[in-house]
Amino acid sequence: MVDGHPLRARASIGIFVSGPDSTPCQLLRQADQAMYSAKRRRTGRSDVHLTTTT
Repeated sequence: MVDGHPLRARASIGIFVSGPDSTPCQLLRQADQAMYSAKRRRTGRSDVHLTTTT
């Protein structure tokens, strides 16, 4: 409650599952892309992206 008004929090989450060859920069970039993909689908969503590299 804020000043007597209910407060509703929502989130969009992007998850990237990386392989052993992924660098930290690749992981962050892919997770960021997954988050924006979830946001495009509306608030309160999640997107999971899996790597195809071996």
